[in-house]
Order: sequence, then structure tokens, then C-alpha cells
Amino acid sequence: MIRFILLAGALFSAAMTPALAQEFTATQLVERAVITGQDADGNAIVAFEKADRVQPGDALLYKLNYTNGTADTIENAKLVMAVPAEVTYNENSAAGENTSVAFSTDGGQSFAPRGELTVSSDGAVRAASSEDITHIRWTFSGQITAGQTGEVGYGAVVR
Repeated sequence: MIRFILLAGALFSAAMTPALAQEFTATQLVERAVITGQDADGNAIVAFEKADRVQPGDALLYKLNYTNGTADTIENAKLVMAVPAEVTYNENSAAGENTSVAFSTDGGQSFAPRGELTVSSDGAVRAASSEDITHIRWTFSGQITAGQTGEVGYGAVVR
């Protein structure tokens, strides 16, 4: 079965005026892993291409490419990306330079570090699984200077 990939919504916030917020942009890109061959040791050589159509089992890479298009430095920036219900988050794949990562299992209402993430199931609290994750948040530990660009992202597999 071939599916059209749903884009995960991206949100951002920062300590700045509303006028500046309009110029701090984040663009989402979803790529699909494609095996293009093998190296001399028999390991798969993987390339990524735009994920226009995907199938169950396909490995995906969700990215947010951000740009501070303002003339000012931005502090306390956060980027949030949804994890579509059609995919499962790949453990330890969320990354972004100078960021701390937190996860949500309740539609982005609350966030916690991965090791502290729990869900309630049948009246009992248990550790959240990869399938339970609905959103990922990157909080920047430093400043994003005028003109600075960068990328945050995570890996997932189509269910």
C-alpha cells in the first residue's frame, strides 16, 4: 500500500517582539531513505530523497530548516514538530545543534525528557513507547544570531 506522507506541523516560539517572530522561519522537509548500493564491506549505502509517496516500513527523516532572518539575536527559541500518527519515532534520532530535546505523548500539551516520559494506560502509569510520542520540542541553549541558519530533525518509520 502506498501512502501520501502527511507533513508534521511545525511551531516555533522565541523571546522576541511579534514583528521579529515573523522573520524567524522554519521550513519542514520530509525525506525517505533509499538504498543505493553496498560498500566494499557489504554495508548498505543510503541516500535520502523527497518523500512524495511512502510505504509501510519506509525509513523517513523529518527536518526543520530554520533561519533567523531578523537583524537581531534571538534567545530562548523553541521549535516543535508533530510526529504523524502514521509513523513511529526512531529512538535516539532527534537531534539539533545546541538544543535540548523533549517529547510529548499528549498532543503537545506537556513535554518531558525521553527517560521521564510516561503515559497512563488502563489506570496504570507506564514508560512511554516510541509509538506513544506525538510531538518533539527542541529548546535552543544559546542564541540564534542574525542570519543564522540551522536544522533540527528526527527519524521515523512508516507504520
